[in-house]
Amino acid sequence: MIYMKIDINIEELKNSNLGDMPHIWAEKYGDSIAIVDNNRTTYRDFDMKVTKLANIFIKAGLNKADKVIVQLPNSMFFILTCFALFKIGAIPILAVPGLREKEINNIIEFSEPSSYITTETYMGFNFEEMASNIKKDSLIINKLFIDRDLKYELRKNDNVEEIIEHREVMADEIALFILSGGTTRMPKLIPLKHCHLMRHIKLSAKRCKLGKNTVSLIILPLAHKLALYSPGVFATLSVGGRVVIKNNENLEDVFTVINREKVTVTIVVPSLVKMWLEIIENEENLSIHSLKKIISGGETLNNDIARQVEKKLNCDLIQLYGMSEGVCFTTSLNDGIDIRYSCQGKPLSLEDKFKIIDEKDNEVKYGESGELVFKGPYRFEGYLNIQNDNKDIFTEDGFFRTGDRAKVTNDGNIIIEGRIREQINVSGEKVMPSEVESYLREIEGIKDAAVIGIEDDISGERICAFILAESKAINKLFIYKKLDAMNIGKFKYPSQIEIIDSLPHTNIGKVNKKILKLIVSSK
Repeated sequence: MIYMKIDINIEELKNSNLGDMPHIWAEKYGDSIAIVDNNRTTYRDFDMKVTKLANIFIKAGLNKADKVIVQLPNSMFFILTCFALFKIGAIPILAVPGLREKEINNIIEFSEPSSYITTETYMGFNFEEMASNIKKDSLIINKLFIDRDLKYELRKNDNVEEIIEHREVMADEIALFILSGGTTRMPKLIPLKHCHLMRHIKLSAKRCKLGKNTVSLIILPLAHKLALYSPGVFATLSVGGRVVIKNNENLEDVFTVINREKVTVTIVVPSLVKMWLEIIENEENLSIHSLKKIISGGETLNNDIARQVEKKLNCDLIQLYGMSEGVCFTTSLNDGIDIRYSCQGKPLSLEDKFKIIDEKDNEVKYGESGELVFKGPYRFEGYLNIQNDNKDIFTEDGFFRTGDRAKVTNDGNIIIEGRIREQINVSGEKVMPSEVESYLREIEGIKDAAVIGIEDDISGERICAFILAESKAINKLFIYKKLDAMNIGKFKYPSQIEIIDSLPHTNIGKVNKKILKLIVSSK
């Protein structure tokens, strides 16, 4: 087992909460630019807007500990909403824009939120209409907020306000809920406490060497850990840096944004890294001299691509492995190139404990592969309202089972080798095969289905579905129409569909997915 010494004063976090942070930052960084999207917002203006929006929520009847679904595109308003909710003790449930009615209703059923905050339309989809239908049919959601209306209320009064009702929020209370990667049809909500998040923010800013001169480009969905706080927006703001928020509507002009805003660091997933390298390869005159660091997470980056990042983009690479359940490993800028290219680094906190175990939960030797398990100062305590699953996700001595296969080098760096449990990683979005299989089996004319992940040059992995069809009408277009009617996220749609006469099985009756992978690879 690998133990790390405590590296942070716990006492200084005992009376802290995220809701207080905008005011503290405003006192320290004042009129420095905090956030850039369509406008530029200073730390002082951001603090004022947080208080004004918090008052709007209080007047609307939001109470402390109310859970609130937040489904917004990348924008300053997303960050503003989170901090306003933190300030009044309400708890945001972060939902990526890709989720649709069925998935949001599942979240509502398991978490019982009182309110739902979303936008009008985004990337051609009408979120206001969807949210209105959900509220109309729900006995739980009693308040619906559209960002258009909240922004109008903010503009009505430009005066600096004091909070109209001070609510004491303790550091050990829940700050927000994030959806677990690879959520099944039963949503797994991860509760994160204020003190855990603040510790994580401080340590990630330190490890990634963020400071007042940092300009962070945020291009990944803000509802994800990487973009929000690891290190993301929160860590950058905590040190007085500048956050440049980019939504996903037009990725083509990302290099223009980097040059215009003199971006120094960005956080990406490997599929995005590959796209950038291809663009650089084809555009000889393209220059992004301001970019000093690229932080890559969400899935592992192969060695060859890692080498190209530093060579072709002329910046330092930091590899990051983490889960919203608490664990975070990163390489360091002080590491040698072999470590930066081939490893996912060491724990973020010096107080972390981790080990690699075999199938019987015995710790393996250095260099041997097994399941990575961990515990530490910000390990979560279990998913919301899912008692049975919580019994299985921890070892007897309290280590969280990541489900990832890994090994540890002699110098203490981890190398992630893949998943032990089934999970498909599509451009950083985690999809469980069992969830997609269940949707496919609901389609009339499909007798059975098996789903696997296939390596893909663009998205990292793609979803391949093997279909046992009872009707000749079953084809990709037919299946997509049926999935559209189910109102699920399009990132869960199989991009490859194989009609098969029978599914292969193992000697104990399970679908043999190893054979299915061989079938695809032989084509």
